[in-house]
Amino acid sequence: MEGKVRFEKDAVNELHKAKCYFESIGKGEQFLTDLENQIALLLTMPFSFQIRYKKVRIVSFENFPYTIHYTLYKDLIIILNILSQYQDY
Repeated sequence: MEGKVRFEKDAVNELHKAKCYFESIGKGEQFLTDLENQIALLLTMPFSFQIRYKKVRIVSFENFPYTIHYTLYKDLIIILNILSQYQDY
């Protein structure tokens, strides 16, 4: 799919927080590389991931405990949020 990617405001905010954290521990470049790899995967195979809720699909990062929540609209991939899967209770 030759599409475009648009990040919603929540996704941009969460991405910024995660990037700052991983830069502080020396893993910022690896985190961004993982994100770029998952975006490239979405661009080539956007329908490969099942719908989880309300037309939202989820893809996991390969090396970090984060998921990308996205939806499709025509040739546009809309990144709704990037969420940490780490739970600290």
